Amino acid sequence: MNFFFFFFQKLVYLKEFLKSILSQIDQLLPSNEHQTLLDRYSMFKKDFIIPKDKLKIIFDTAIQEARRRTKLKMQVSLLDKN
Repeated sequence: MNFFFFFFQKLVYLKEFLKSILSQIDQLLPSNEHQTLLDRYSMFKKDFIIPKDKLKIIFDTAIQEARRRTKLKMQVSLLDKN
């Protein structure tokens, strides 16, 4: 009996927690009274999807830039030690 009570309490807490998260997301997304939260989220995330034909060039460029910045930091770090 105690297990079920404990489990039920956790479910109630989880439900309230998730409702608060959804409420925050609802306030952050552009508002449209004719669309559900799920529809608005789906439209929002489309702006962050990289087309498959551009993935390679974008990742290659990002890796190249990361290497450049790392090399620069390492050079500055070596200069500071002297």
